[in-house]
Amino acid sequence: VDDAESALRQAIEDVAQLPDCNYDDLNDAIAAYEEIEDVIDTNYTPASVTDSNVKALYQAAKDVNTEMLDDEAGVNQGVIDAAASALSEALEALVPKADKTALKTAIDGAPTLTEDIATAESWGDYETALAAAKGVYDDDNASVSDVTTATTNLNAAKNLESRPICKYDDLTNALALTPTKDQSEYSEVTWNAYNEAKLEAQAISLSLINNKAGTNQKLVDDAAAKLALAFSRLRGNGCTITTFVCTQEHYMKNDVVSFAFTSSMTDIAKVQVVHDGYTMTYDRSNAAVTSIVNNGDGTETWYINIKIYNDGEFVYSARAKSFNAAGGWDDDYIDFYGKTSTGDDAEVKSVSAIVGEKAVTTFTTNDTVTLQIVAGKDTQRVRFTDSLRKTTMTLSTPKKINEDGTKVYEVTRKLSEVREYTFKLDTADSTNKWTASDKTLVLNVTKYVPAPVLPTTGDYKDAVISVDASNRVLRFRPQTFTVVTDKNASGFRLVDKNGTVAASVRTGGVVNGDQTTWTLTKYYSAANSITYRVEALFGKTWIDSGKTISFTVAY
Repeated sequence: VDDAESALRQAIEDVAQLPDCNYDDLNDAIAAYEEIEDVIDTNYTPASVTDSNVKALYQAAKDVNTEMLDDEAGVNQGVIDAAASALSEALEALVPKADKTALKTAIDGAPTLTEDIATAESWGDYETALAAAKGVYDDDNASVSDVTTATTNLNAAKNLESRPICKYDDLTNALALTPTKDQSEYSEVTWNAYNEAKLEAQAISLSLINNKAGTNQKLVDDAAAKLALAFSRLRGNGCTITTFVCTQEHYMKNDVVSFAFTSSMTDIAKVQVVHDGYTMTYDRSNAAVTSIVNNGDGTETWYINIKIYNDGEFVYSARAKSFNAAGGWDDDYIDFYGKTSTGDDAEVKSVSAIVGEKAVTTFTTNDTVTLQIVAGKDTQRVRFTDSLRKTTMTLSTPKKINEDGTKVYEVTRKLSEVREYTFKLDTADSTNKWTASDKTLVLNVTKYVPAPVLPTTGDYKDAVISVDASNRVLRFRPQTFTVVTDKNASGFRLVDKNGTVAASVRTGGVVNGDQTTWTLTKYYSAANSITYRVEALFGKTWIDSGKTISFTVAY
């Protein structure tokens, strides 16, 4: 027994005691959190606070520390270490909020140029960078990198690229023009026009003084031109011609040209035109005075046909006389500076055949074709010749004159013979010398084939549903046709008993369900009894509907 007791005591003494727990890491982690606890919501991004779960892990660490305080057994060291590690990692995951002071300064600061001066591309880049910067500024979770990048991009985008610089010389020179008389010595109309133009020019000059944008160049140029023109038209008191212009841009020696004279009052008795010492006087009944227009603002415009006797540059001077004997002739003249064409541009520019609104080279005997020739501005006449240069027709009056001075001659014909036509062109200039053109117009005329008869069944059964018009109409009064077709029809036409198309419509139809309603208005100059058959257009095919409309044209 003694031996057994002694052995037991020795065994107890030999048992190793576990070491005490180590709380250092846990205490350090808890202390680190408590240092920032009061500012954690203001100094760190909300997302990182939420995602790290740092607040909950801090509370868990505190709980572990409290529960193990009296526990000296090392068996709990693993729990302590885990709580310390989790809290430390959460603290490391916190993202500090970025300092946005520089970003706010960049947002509030103006760019180097305003929108009307900057190029559209650079202004667009600035607006994009500004919107991105505002988005970062409003984002509580924006990182330091996000803020730095947004600030850098915005500051760079604010250095805008300027548009081309305006030129102000003409505007400055126009504003420097100074009338030589007092306002009271000028006619009210010409002074008001000058004063209005000057005020506009001054306003533009002031508003654009710091604006170098090339987009305003036209505004500047227009104001300068208006002021310079108004200054040149200043005229003294009394009966005054304020404007003297030619209604044609191009003209030649011996041409009779229409000139427009606008006066500052409506009681003009005569207009006088002086050229090279020769005086031409026109009263209101003169045959050369084609019209006198009251402009409704206390002024009137005379249109006078005057023959040009000059080659090259010339000057006409004009003045007016009032019915008021005391007024007499105005002391001031207004000048017109002109220049005649040289007469060397009389060539054919183009020739074409037009049916409807389309240029063609092949058409039928039923089509009405317009032959159109565009010739140089000095052309006086054009003529068509056949392949043997035999004249077939001559045109002396252009249909219109284009802005560039070229003249458009037209003649409308219906070619009834089925064959090939070849037209050659000649032109005559102011010397009446004919010159052969290298332009040739070759046309193929084919036989007109009426539209097929409408089948009783199939897609075209209801091609034309109804046709209506007055059964009696007076000459020169409108006759209106109302035609209702299938909705798939793209137009209709009226064909007389000879197979000639009297009129057609391809636009303006009003669709209502499965139907389209078309209207056509036509005038007649001669009394007659008329019957039309109605054809509808499907794709490129005209379909005879089998329907007709008859009426009488009366005196």
